[in-house]
Amino acid sequence: MRSPLLRLEDLVSSDTPIRRVSDRILLLTTFFFIITVVSFDPYAVGQLFPLLIFPLSIGILSAMPAIPILRRLIFAIPFVFFIGIWNPIFDRTLVPFMGLEMARGWFSFFSIQIRLLLTVSSTLILTGIIGFTGMNRALLELKIPAAF
Repeated sequence: MRSPLLRLEDLVSSDTPIRRVSDRILLLTTFFFIITVVSFDPYAVGQLFPLLIFPLSIGILSAMPAIPILRRLIFAIPFVFFIGIWNPIFDRTLVPFMGLEMARGWFSFFSIQIRLLLTVSSTLILTGIIGFTGMNRALLELKIPAAF
């Protein structure tokens, strides 16, 4: 029986515009996207929303259905939620927000949740587009040493 992640490859048709792009380019673009997402300020929330364009656009260009991606995201959300929920408890510094004062930890918490959506969804979409074999091939073509 194949794992659920391998079935992502079956969801993407081979005649979509994104499939004409080299696997190396897709891998590097997703890698630099993830680096960009995690390099934002820990309290950045609104600044992360424009980054939604990347996973949405590659998802649309690949014609990948959203439901399988969302189903896989649901598994990661509780882990990140329970890690991030400690931020409002430990970071109680009050900052002004829309005329109210709010603990800075809440901004960090929401920022972590948005980062989860951005990074995991783009990685899952990449997996659906090029598959594990394509990722391995692209890594070898980029002269990244084999792990095993």
